[in-house]
Amino acid sequence: PGAQPAQPAPRPPSMLSLQLEKALNKTAVAVEEKEAALRLTLKLEAELILERARAERLAAAVKEIGGSVGVGGFGGLMAMLMKEEDYTTETRKLVKQMVQRSR
Repeated sequence: PGAQPAQPAPRPPSMLSLQLEKALNKTAVAVEEKEAALRLTLKLEAELILERARAERLAAAVKEIGGSVGVGGFGGLMAMLMKEEDYTTETRKLVKQMVQRSR
């Protein structure tokens, strides 16, 4: 059998291939972080939808209570012009007065 040619010694990775590997690793990490952020965003959006629905139910309940205790004057006409915060404050005030009178 003939002599086999000597294999050249493996060359160390070039600077370019090291930079490419480093960039690919950074890209993989960025993709993972992006996917985690998207999952969190979806979760938070779902929670926001639930909390908005809850806030709407509570606001409707306050409006109902306010109407029952006379917020907004005669027939509640002024209630339509009141800010939500003012309406809530007025409702709380009238309910507190009613509770104090009933004691």
